[in-house]
Amino acid sequence: LVGILSSLALVAGYVVLPPLAGALFLAAGRSPLAGIAAVTAGVTCGFSANLFLTGLDPLLAGLSTAGAGLIDPDYRVSISANWWFMIASTLMLTAAGAAVTLWLVEPRLERPAGRDEPAASAANRIAEDRGLRLAALTLFVIMALILASILIPGAPLAGQGAHFPRWMEVLVPLLLILFLGIGLAYGIGAGTIRDDRDAVAMMSETMKSMGPYIVLAFFAAQFIACFGHSRLGEMFAIAGGSWLAALSLPTTVLVLAFILLVMLGNLIMGSASAKYAFFAPVFVPMFMQVGISPELTQAAYRVGDSVTNGITPFNPYLVIVLAFVQRYRSDAGIGTLVALMLPYTVG
Repeated sequence: LVGILSSLALVAGYVVLPPLAGALFLAAGRSPLAGIAAVTAGVTCGFSANLFLTGLDPLLAGLSTAGAGLIDPDYRVSISANWWFMIASTLMLTAAGAAVTLWLVEPRLERPAGRDEPAASAANRIAEDRGLRLAALTLFVIMALILASILIPGAPLAGQGAHFPRWMEVLVPLLLILFLGIGLAYGIGAGTIRDDRDAVAMMSETMKSMGPYIVLAFFAAQFIACFGHSRLGEMFAIAGGSWLAALSLPTTVLVLAFILLVMLGNLIMGSASAKYAFFAPVFVPMFMQVGISPELTQAAYRVGDSVTNGITPFNPYLVIVLAFVQRYRSDAGIGTLVALMLPYTVG
């Protein structure tokens, strides 16, 4: 469940959660690899699910709206279009992931001897507790201010915007303020942020890891721009929509086929946004012509995009998880990690 909810902080779950899960399972006398596998399954296979809206929602909704504009220029896909689906998926994936861990993954693993992690010092625990209390207080204050600005008549976020409620149109900066405030509060309370230089250094270190993603996004953007300029997407959408309408296939068959296609595509293109920027202009208008709404197409995409995240060698963050696996199994390679995650993808 924690792995799934980590998508609130986008890909931070890959870095933060596996070492914590491994140490937690080891302290409980269980295989640390089972803990790493379980939480990584939540982060990967549950990436598009959540109990809350994430930064991915406005991005996907924007691409779906652009794709739907080919058929209906006035069509707007809400940021919260898949929210109920995400909530139901979170509950189901949590149960499925737990079952796979208990019945398939953990029985095949042995706890390594002599690899116990050192216990945190009393001073560290006191500092962490202080940071958590200050972060919780900050969360309460920021949420109270946001709710007040939405619910009080005449407040800045009350009322209707151009297409959606005003608070929904500024969801991305609200998430930024929320997580930045909580992170700074924890760092100040725990003593890891003593001045502005510490905060800047942490942000700089985080941005270093964005280098490979920016390079990948640059070349993906060139391909997407060329694809759009050629108008092949519109041609495929119109011709494909007419072909699908003539076949009269059941909606279920079309949606399942689309999920399978996205699963296969995810094995060679890991970025959720870059992949949907390719799929949305083709499949959203194509499916609209046979009665499948852009919201359903977007929900189907989220399923296919998440399922194979844990086994694709093109997921750059799996290398980070592999480093944590090697703490407990020094001879582990990428094949070891893929074999560990395969039962979750199948499940």
